[in-house]
Amino acid sequence: MSLPFPVSRFLFPVSCNFRAACGLFAAGLLLSCGTTEEPSVDETVTMAASVESEPLIGDGDIPSRPPVAMSWGMTDGSHVAGKFDPFRVTLRNERMEKVEVALSMVGTGLDQRMVKVDVGTFHLKDLESHQIDIPIESLPIQSVGAPAQIELTATCSGAGWMLELPAERVYVQFTPDFSKVHASTTSTWAPVALGLSGGDVSSKAFQTLLQDPMSAVRADASKGGGDPDAVDLERAKSLYESLVRPVLEPVGRYVDDTGTLVDLIEPRTGGGMLPVTREQAALLETVLIHAAPAVPTNPAPLDFPVIGRTVRMCAKWGVQYNDSGLGEDYLNGVGHQLYPARFAKGQIRRLTPNVQDFWAGQFDFDGCAPTMFLPYAQYYLYVEPNFTTTNNTKFRVTGDNASQFWAWWLPFTIGSLPPVLALSTANHEASRIGAVVSTLLSNWDPGVAVVSNKNYRLVASTTDCEQTGAFSRGEYVCYGFDPGGGPHTTISKIVIAHEIAHSLDASGSGTPYNTYYWELTGVPACRCDHVLTANQLHCIQSWEQAGGAFIEGFAQFYAAKVFNEWRHTDCVFAYYKEFRQDNGVVLMPPVAMSCRTNHRWMKNHCDYSAQSGGVEMDWMTYFWNVHAPQEYGNKRISMQEYHLIKRKSCTGSTGSLCSSAHQLDFETWRVGALDYFGSSSNLKFQHVRDMGYLHGVNRY
Repeated sequence: MSLPFPVSRFLFPVSCNFRAACGLFAAGLLLSCGTTEEPSVDETVTMAASVESEPLIGDGDIPSRPPVAMSWGMTDGSHVAGKFDPFRVTLRNERMEKVEVALSMVGTGLDQRMVKVDVGTFHLKDLESHQIDIPIESLPIQSVGAPAQIELTATCSGAGWMLELPAERVYVQFTPDFSKVHASTTSTWAPVALGLSGGDVSSKAFQTLLQDPMSAVRADASKGGGDPDAVDLERAKSLYESLVRPVLEPVGRYVDDTGTLVDLIEPRTGGGMLPVTREQAALLETVLIHAAPAVPTNPAPLDFPVIGRTVRMCAKWGVQYNDSGLGEDYLNGVGHQLYPARFAKGQIRRLTPNVQDFWAGQFDFDGCAPTMFLPYAQYYLYVEPNFTTTNNTKFRVTGDNASQFWAWWLPFTIGSLPPVLALSTANHEASRIGAVVSTLLSNWDPGVAVVSNKNYRLVASTTDCEQTGAFSRGEYVCYGFDPGGGPHTTISKIVIAHEIAHSLDASGSGTPYNTYYWELTGVPACRCDHVLTANQLHCIQSWEQAGGAFIEGFAQFYAAKVFNEWRHTDCVFAYYKEFRQDNGVVLMPPVAMSCRTNHRWMKNHCDYSAQSGGVEMDWMTYFWNVHAPQEYGNKRISMQEYHLIKRKSCTGSTGSLCSSAHQLDFETWRVGALDYFGSSSNLKFQHVRDMGYLHGVNRY
């Protein structure tokens, strides 16, 4: 798909479906499908269901806030609801125009099941708020004893635009008679049997077990005969029934494609889709080791002994972004998508009859462990968004506390029935970061081999990341909530890759002096005044100080590189803030633009003669063309050559890094390339130079 100019989502030719508006934006002409009817809104909705089983680098980045704010919770503000205490959804239109919201719920859990139900379509007038009550019996997945994840999702559309609202999730556990549901915004894995206090906080007893998993099965002094390692089998079996069996053999019901509630029937194979901490996984494992029922050595009625199975276990990231499906090549699914957990940390461990690691390492390109023979026993498959490259560079996804790791833990049995061979995670901040790293490491030249032994910590934060939303500082990257009240920044895969790019860039060649000062230009097309729902520090079309445009343009290029194939003739970039067109019309994000076409925004729009500066969009397309397109053959520069040229440009040496003492613009970059390649007749130098003129990153 070739995009010579930026367009908003679905304003280029696409088929009409749940996500795609019937519209075409070509040669400045907008053709829409028509208008929507005025609503008739019921306060309580009956669902029609359908199953779709160092220094801060830059100044942080935030995707623009969506035009409609969406939230939900218990009507009385508590964490327990009954049949007459529905969930309440609040929609708030933030725009001075009518909008349409198609609301759905997506349930994840039980037996690796995903169920989607449509709530309805609602029309909001200018700045209008609306509330919808959802009965608990309408929730798409209703699990007993272990949590299920329910996400509120919506597609929002207005005059000539359509976008996906960020999902809002809640975790639910039903009582056995389905008369009540416990809800929280965090997945504690504390079953109702152990009690929840305050909804988001698991009971004190459960917290004690997490701190000392052996206390779950350890016999007290009167039963242990003085042996500190003695096990109380009765207690262990009791905890197995209340804590582990709901995970291994889920109980509950779900909404089928006719809108009918259906009980889960045998065989019930465990979920493992929701994240657990390492402490929670250790507790589940401890109870399993001491209390799991024995697996028969020959359960099949055969005339010859069967002692196991040959299997290949795999893992997939379950994710949803608001900037996918715009024409990019990778991680490009629309709505919920599953993506191989390539190169992530994994483990297959046997728990009974004796503990043994059968495999530990990294999943392969397909997101799978090696094919292996597993004897009849209880096992678990473990995946963690933790990656190590061949040069010992690490990417670790953690919480705000460096010791907090998320993982997904799928218990399974090798027995007479074939096991579930894949673990699919639910949509979560950590899985969204993990999927981007899996994609990045699959890239043809990811640029992580330039320096060795780096340890990048990628934080899925519950804060606003020092009021920036997301930032990179050396080997530390933080992704948090929009400080202006918007969603978590991991809803944008471009923002995730952009901030990682800053860290890789700083490690490989350092960070020169950079700032923005777009306020100095009076040209509206080269300012950020039109960005109203994100920070205005910089935007992709703003005229900036040369070093700022260089490093931000590189980060935009690198994010484009992660999701586009170099052998293709196009490159599509989904910009995450508002974009102002030549005619003054502002496009809502995500905005699809070409990351290959020479827009020459600075030369065509900005008053750049007064002093050295640049535009991120021009540097993005410049870097793509000097590095990626196949037709340029051996003239293209590698990521390693990029870093060495940049070092030369700043310091005159390939052995020293850029710092804030160094100024960097196209002229110093061109001289650095000439110094590095050694001759003006060198084809790579000529390519670096000529692409600069073609894409307009040069001042003169």
